[in-house]
Amino acid sequence: MEYTVFGYIRYYWTDKRFAGKFSETIRLKGSTVECAWIPDTYVTNTRESNLMAENSDVGSVFEIHPNGTIFYSRSYKIVAACDMRLEHFPMDTQKCSLYLASYGYEKDNVIYKWKDGAGKVEKKSIAQFDMNEVELNSTTILYVSGNYSVLIISFYFKRRLGYYIIQVFFPNTLVVVMSWIVFWLDPRDTSDRVGLGITTILTIMFLLGSVNMSLPRVSYPKAIDWYLIGSFLFVFLVLMECILVYILRPRNRDSKNSVQRKDLDLEMSTINNLQVGITNCC
Repeated sequence: MEYTVFGYIRYYWTDKRFAGKFSETIRLKGSTVECAWIPDTYVTNTRESNLMAENSDVGSVFEIHPNGTIFYSRSYKIVAACDMRLEHFPMDTQKCSLYLASYGYEKDNVIYKWKDGAGKVEKKSIAQFDMNEVELNSTTILYVSGNYSVLIISFYFKRRLGYYIIQVFFPNTLVVVMSWIVFWLDPRDTSDRVGLGITTILTIMFLLGSVNMSLPRVSYPKAIDWYLIGSFLFVFLVLMECILVYILRPRNRDSKNSVQRKDLDLEMSTINNLQVGITNCC
């Protein structure tokens, strides 16, 4: 339920006190940046961030233009919370947002606005997701201390299905098909039939556990859970069929055949004994 963002935040604002006092652009570096006023931006849904770090001059640029326009840019790393809905996992689409606001200045003092062309994403393809869309919004949020201007950038991710087809769906389908082998086994081979059914059940339970191990512990079933539960029911019914065949198969006929075989063996042994006796008498 979290994601990491690496990027740059670029600020543009105008300070009329600097207008007409410089003939060329002035760039501040190092510790001199701390002497200037910079926005105290923070992310409201962050879990870890370097936006408000003390060494804010690291990886930053601060320029004052002759017309009073100020440009400030700095790199950042943000680990933000994302409330994902996993009902359709792994065929799901997620929306993860960043909420940027001023920490100490209310809307009367600082108003955030998106500049044209903002929200560019260089790398839209990652291991498990494809980024479909980036949405920019702005709003005002009321806190106890007052109203604050907030910028919202939302990323829409679509999960790639290939990994789960290779690692879950395809192997699980083969396990279910393998459980059907018991239908061609001799009904009297109960140990082999039951052993194969139990093995396939344990394999599906292992797949179910391995998939959910890397996911948040949500209290609702996901799409892949329904698929694995359905596969489990198929294999379980195969195991029940083996047990019913063992219980309902006609044992009387087998016992009667065994008695007949015993009688036949007794008659053959008697005949052999008679033949031996007659040979000895002769």
